[in-house]
Amino acid sequence: MNENDGSTARGFDPDTAPDLSKGGWPEKFAKAPVRRGRPPKARPKVSTTIRLSQEVIDHFRAGGRGWQTRIDHALRDWSRQHDVRGMPPQKEATEPSNRPKMPSTLRVFVATPSDVEEEVDTVREVAEELNRMDEAFRLEVVSWRSHAIPGAGSDPQSVINATVPDTYDVFVGIMWTRFGTPTGRAGSGTEEEFEKALARVGTPSAPAILFYFKDEPIRPSSMDPDQLASVSRFKARLAEKNLYWDFKSRDELAQSLRVHLGRTARQLVAHEVHPATAGPVDEPDTDDDFGFLDLVEDSSECFLRGNVAIQRMTADTKDLRSKLTARTAEMEALPSRHGNPSVRAARRIADNIAADMDAFAERLEAEIPIMGEAYGNGFDAAIKAIHVFMDFAPRDTTDFLVLRTHVADLLEALGMVIDQQGTFRTSVVRLPRLTKSMAKARRRTLAAMEEVTTKWAGLRSMGSVVLRLLDETIARIDDRHAVSEVRGRDSSG
Repeated sequence: MNENDGSTARGFDPDTAPDLSKGGWPEKFAKAPVRRGRPPKARPKVSTTIRLSQEVIDHFRAGGRGWQTRIDHALRDWSRQHDVRGMPPQKEATEPSNRPKMPSTLRVFVATPSDVEEEVDTVREVAEELNRMDEAFRLEVVSWRSHAIPGAGSDPQSVINATVPDTYDVFVGIMWTRFGTPTGRAGSGTEEEFEKALARVGTPSAPAILFYFKDEPIRPSSMDPDQLASVSRFKARLAEKNLYWDFKSRDELAQSLRVHLGRTARQLVAHEVHPATAGPVDEPDTDDDFGFLDLVEDSSECFLRGNVAIQRMTADTKDLRSKLTARTAEMEALPSRHGNPSVRAARRIADNIAADMDAFAERLEAEIPIMGEAYGNGFDAAIKAIHVFMDFAPRDTTDFLVLRTHVADLLEALGMVIDQQGTFRTSVVRLPRLTKSMAKARRRTLAAMEEVTTKWAGLRSMGSVVLRLLDETIARIDDRHAVSEVRGRDSSG
């Protein structure tokens, strides 16, 4: 560099460059000899003079060589996102959004007297579990304990009515030994809340109603005969409408809620009818016309699809285990120099391990929703089949026994894969963090395995409830058949 040539340490200043489109330069370039090199581009860059702010120049120069190319890339990106006036393009009103669909929020209102507070916690725990298992919805649990605001009113229930919103999607009622305090409008606050939900049945804002009675022994000293009598009368009234289920423990309540609340949420999301967020809509298509045999067949087919998904996941897990074993042996067999293996060779093996784990996690992430939907629909169809059974009371248990076999096989398979996945997860956790890519792939793999294990555990709990319902139904059919045979013999004798 000549200190008198006007150059600076920063290099050639583009502001002082001559305009090469004038002054005979195009003719000189045309006569210049052509040398071999890169093939000419269809749309070559054009040399020009442009005045830029000093901070722009400093910013791009700070990145080192190629700063002018980076300016060109930045301007090209900007031009793609703006029109000739510098305005971003207007999207068409009908343009579909590429953003992922947000889960539908469903509000679950819990109505209870004061003696079942632990069971309210169970509802919240199951709701959180279902939220983790299914990305299509988000359950928000509402109760007077958590949402009521202190205020003045003619009675405590009127304050609750004024502060707790009644635009909920699901009503969950729970009772044990206490009925509650009269409100002047009903025998108790819980009964009043139930009546309000029941009054909306048949309207576009009708909520799903789930009611549970705790059937657990109590100490005589804790008994209030009047309260127990009120609970019994209310239960008998619900029995006429077949609107309740019994449970003996919190675990049993949780199992029932996983099935009932999960099924209800999926149906609401499928029909997109949410009293908490939507007004009147057209009547959606339903599968109410499905008969008993249709439901049994549909359930069996869903379970088979779910089993195939589990088989694929099991095969993928076995394949990754074999690959990790082979990669580990390959790492141990590396030739060493001065007691240490070749870094380049070790990195190559670590990158292969990362690629294997990423491929496994990607397949696992794709299978989880397929499996969840298949088994969820299967459980729904099985429960509907049981309800349809109550209408015509068949005497043959063959179809139920086939369905029970599918559910029992599923539970056995889930138990085995959960144990196997736990053992394999320990092996993945113990993998050394050799490279950044390997650490990221391991983290992704562990997250996918955790998600599928949680899904399996939830399905196992739901399957246990369905299996118990099937056993009770089969026993009921056998009992009715036996009674019918006895009556037949008596009449013929």
